[in-house]
Amino acid sequence: MATATNPFTEAGLIQTLRGDGIRAVDLDDDALLVIIADSLFEYLFYRPKLAITTSSTCLTTVADQPNYAKPTGALIIVDVCWNPGISADVENLFLQELDTRDSTLLMLQYDEISKLHRMFGGSWKILNDEIWLMPTPVTADTKVAVIYTTGRSLEELDMIADRRFYDLCKYRSMLAVGEKKLVGGGWRAGAYNISEAVGRESVKHANKKLEETRLLLAQSYSGRT
Repeated sequence: MATATNPFTEAGLIQTLRGDGIRAVDLDDDALLVIIADSLFEYLFYRPKLAITTSSTCLTTVADQPNYAKPTGALIIVDVCWNPGISADVENLFLQELDTRDSTLLMLQYDEISKLHRMFGGSWKILNDEIWLMPTPVTADTKVAVIYTTGRSLEELDMIADRRFYDLCKYRSMLAVGEKKLVGGGWRAGAYNISEAVGRESVKHANKKLEETRLLLAQSYSGRT
């Protein structure tokens, strides 16, 4: 018995697309490879691989240095766990001799403490393609974890969990076939004729299925008949 080809390889995807009716006469292998690559790029926009730095790859602070390189392979920085905190003595300036029986005054004081944490308790920005820590670290060798997204190869996709990836490949291929028929339709050669109406309906159907697939990828579920 022949071993089944993993569908999430270029060869496997082309084989499966051929089985789903994408003929070589309409789209050759090179055209399908372009669609597969574009589909993977789009898929990772919706479903990127989420990673977090390890102890050895965390940012390590340098005193008086605010900017740090992003982790290798990072596409989007999701969060940076920079939380130096503020001195308890600073909080006590607001809390000393506080009359806890006055709820309004209590809320005002806690609001001031919250402002302090927002200003000095740790935040970050991406500037010039680097991670900038705020406030600037005053001590060295503090480990700062980074949560980020990375790319994935075809082979890293799960054949069941990532089924929507194949749907992207399929309906983008169908759209390309439909557009080709739409542009090249409206002519006859003897008994053989090509109608642009076929291409028009193919484009309409492919666009509808692509819209549904993208909504599902974005987890925006909608009822449909």
